[in-house]
Amino acid sequence: MKSKLLPILLILLAVASPALAKPAKLDTALIDDAKQALTLMADGEYKQALKVLAFVKNEPSAAQLSEFAQASLSDLPNVAVQTEVTVAYRLKGVWRVAVPIEAPSFDSVQTLVLRSKNGKAFDAYKAMSWYEVESDLASADPVIWQEAYEPSEMFLAADD
Repeated sequence: MKSKLLPILLILLAVASPALAKPAKLDTALIDDAKQALTLMADGEYKQALKVLAFVKNEPSAAQLSEFAQASLSDLPNVAVQTEVTVAYRLKGVWRVAVPIEAPSFDSVQTLVLRSKNGKAFDAYKAMSWYEVESDLASADPVIWQEAYEPSEMFLAADD
């Protein structure tokens, strides 16, 4: 009996493997949600930011999100928040959406990073430096840039 079940089990495993190994796709609306939430946080609108982020579990309170921003994104009240440069990437099967709070022209720019295990909703957040995000990108697959940061070049014009 066992000898007859083994081939059937192997066939079922072979058929199921691609479905099990298929990584979750990212709902690209999460990128816009992350940018909007960062803007709301910069304005002190933590309750609204939580509505936009719509965490699937372990949702923080507005007070907890405020404390996080004050402790980990301390530059937030002092900068003009940018929402142009945003990157989403999958690392070890988990999606991350990273939004630097200002143009990432230096390594230590504080960055809001939101995690999504299923690619459809956020389930965690943290702060990282832009350098740490770039380090993650080296081994991430795929990487989706909303707009990659390209430092502007200054051109000198000759006086007439």
